[in-house]
Amino acid sequence: MSRQSAVLLDAMAYLDPELVLSAAPPAAAQYKKRRPLWVTAAAVIAAAALLMGAAGVLNRYFSLGGFEIESNEQHFSIDLSAKGPVAVKDGRLYFEMDGQRTDITDLVDEHTPYLYTAYNASGQVFSHILAGGTPEDYGWVEIWFDAAKQRYVWAGKHGEISGNGLLGQDLEPAAGEEVADIMDCPWIAPGVEQIAASLN
Repeated sequence: MSRQSAVLLDAMAYLDPELVLSAAPPAAAQYKKRRPLWVTAAAVIAAAALLMGAAGVLNRYFSLGGFEIESNEQHFSIDLSAKGPVAVKDGRLYFEMDGQRTDITDLVDEHTPYLYTAYNASGQVFSHILAGGTPEDYGWVEIWFDAAKQRYVWAGKHGEISGNGLLGQDLEPAAGEEVADIMDCPWIAPGVEQIAASLN
């Protein structure tokens, strides 16, 4: 008997018998025929499809104003950290969209918003952005229609305040929705009224 075999037998003497009895079958089982890779891949894809079907596919997209949105049947969230389309430069307030920069300083104030409406290739409105305030204290809110859910979604920021929520077909807060502080900014209500008037 070689020294290695003796060491191995000696080591086996210290094994817990229950572990030895419940160990895997003999080495012959190690040479089991392997499945082709495509069979394993197909099984993984099928399982993923079943899971996604059960939980709903998580959609991730960006709003026109830059908010990152994630949603499916059980989940809806908006990342409110976007810089947004409104910026101050040299004491002037600018609205930046589609590579254009519009000086809106003299068009807005604490009670008057600037309204930007975006259209898709078919000429249908898909998003509205309101901007208001002053160069020292400004904000913006985006309102878009979620066709799948037949509701309006809003998200916005004003200074350090931010929020998001749902609006009904009449652009009033949806039933059960708590109104965020940002919706109290006086320039928002006139802008929402403008949007509501354009829908009729």
